[in-house]
Amino acid sequence: NWVARLSQISGLPSSVCEKIISDLTLDPVGQPGSSMCIHPFVPLDRSALAVAPQFPLASLPDDNVLRAFSYVSTASFSAQNTQKEAVMSTRIGGAAMSYSAKYSIELPDGSTEIDVLIADEASSTVVMAELKWIRKPNRSLERIARDKEVEKGISQLKLIRAFARKDPDFLRARGKLARNLKDYSNIHYLLVVRDHWFWIDPDDAIAIVDYDAFLPALKSSANLQKVVAGLLTYDWLPVEGRDFTIEYATASVNGVMLESPIFKPTK
Repeated sequence: NWVARLSQISGLPSSVCEKIISDLTLDPVGQPGSSMCIHPFVPLDRSALAVAPQFPLASLPDDNVLRAFSYVSTASFSAQNTQKEAVMSTRIGGAAMSYSAKYSIELPDGSTEIDVLIADEASSTVVMAELKWIRKPNRSLERIARDKEVEKGISQLKLIRAFARKDPDFLRARGKLARNLKDYSNIHYLLVVRDHWFWIDPDDAIAIVDYDAFLPALKSSANLQKVVAGLLTYDWLPVEGRDFTIEYATASVNGVMLESPIFKPTK
């Protein structure tokens, strides 16, 4: 009945609607990350499906589509994530018009690659960046997995830093830099993340910055060292009272009270 009704409403073939319903049916055993925010069809028994519309309608449709896609086809979603980071590279290149920018430079030992290399000869500054466009977590367990993706980016930067210090001339030899790394006054290894934030303490030239802060900073200055120094003050991070306020909303179900914080931007 659901297939026939949705086919009638959407004009899609029944076979397509059947596949859509299958992908959007809650299966907490087969898909531990599933929830009614993403899978509104809830099996009551072998022949009946109930729909809980308030859950998916309360969240962003495109985000729900991506989440469902990631659960149903993990391999394809991972490939799509690689393309997302390529989009980040392109946009960073467009913002870094005042500098020299190179992309996807594999280390000679094959351990990893430099996603973006930005150089500013005037300020004697080099930035080697690892890019991570990480899907927002939907549950606490997913947050742990996303945090690990950030930590993986830091591990990749450590490999890059170790190799660059061992062989500081490899980028010049490959035509990626004008000089040996030892001849630059400022060298930074930055993890540029988007959509998920996990704090990592800056350590020995390695630091994490947010893409939405990094991009406008590149556009606004012709001095790369000043750009990085400004980002590493972390003044762009939101501050309660200045950028947002927190209000608490209370809900009651069967005598149980639940209080949840609601973050609101300041006017």
